Amino acid sequence: MQYVDYSKTYIPEGNVFFPYVHKRSSFAHENEYRLLTLWTPDVLETDERGNGVRTEPDVPPLFLREAVDLDRLVEAVYVSPEAPGWVARVVGEVTGKYMPGLAIRHSDLAADPVY
Repeated sequence: MQYVDYSKTYIPEGNVFFPYVHKRSSFAHENEYRLLTLWTPDVLETDERGNGVRTEPDVPPLFLREAVDLDRLVEAVYVSPEAPGWVARVVGEVTGKYMPGLAIRHSDLAADPVY
């Protein structure tokens, strides 16, 4: 991950991964690690309308099916400080299906400093 000042750093176009490996400097404290991969089935056929149709199972290769302990990795989900309250509620409903009890918080990045 590269933490950069978007007003000074040019991020070239044409590489699908660049948006995912550059992040604003203000998030450098996160010291984030991202693992990216691209997987698509090898064989596609077309139907009578010319639309692509999968001809093999939609099962990722073994190296993409590694078990991950999300309880150890995820402390909370932080919602944008500008997001209305309903966004946090919806995020909570969705994540509650997969990780009950996970904290959903509004980020305080936009909060005023304490003097």
